[in-house]
Amino acid sequence: MQVVLGAFLALRAWQLRRLDRAEVSSSTPLT
Repeated sequence: MQVVLGAFLALRAWQLRRLDRAEVSSSTPLT
């Protein structure tokens, strides 16, 4: 069960980091 939880948290962190990068890269060309 711990392995599943760890993988889920890792996936969530990766998705959030990806969203942050997408926002930054999309707002960079605008400025």
